[in-house]
Amino acid sequence: MRVLGIAVLSVDGCLTRHGESGVSFASAEDQKEFRAAMRECGATVMGRRTFDVVRDRIVGSSDTALLRTIVTRDPSRYAQLARPGQIEFTAAGPREILGSLSERGYRAVAVLGGAQIYDLFVAHGLITEWQITVEPRLFGTGTRLLTRAADERLVLVEHRLLNANSLLLRYRVG
Repeated sequence: MRVLGIAVLSVDGCLTRHGESGVSFASAEDQKEFRAAMRECGATVMGRRTFDVVRDRIVGSSDTALLRTIVTRDPSRYAQLARPGQIEFTAAGPREILGSLSERGYRAVAVLGGAQIYDLFVAHGLITEWQITVEPRLFGTGTRLLTRAADERLVLVEHRLLNANSLLLRYRVG
């Protein structure tokens, strides 16, 4: 299964700035690439904190083709928001989640998040590709892509400018 980690980062490697949530600093061009990757994958996995940041957008979305799986310790807390095949909540581990998605016919999954979900999937060696947009910002502090030790070798498969200052990088793990 293709497991694509997608992130937008500041030049100094932050997913967020100064403890804020969300990626308001992402360029319009990055958002276009993000939407294209979502269409390509058909399923996403994100952590509960990421879901809480984008909850209104997801719950209000008319996109019924994209399955969003949210990892939480307490899925019952979100039962009223669940829509089978569209918005699902689970306390399962990453291998179990991907196994279930594969059994349901998904061949590509996007992992979105904050550092906790990226740490979890990287620790289990499950991300096969990365799509990272580097935006021309320096934050100094903020949430990093990973917060646990890792040593993944990446092979650059594509790089291109999205606009005059934003760079898209695609890597294969291995």
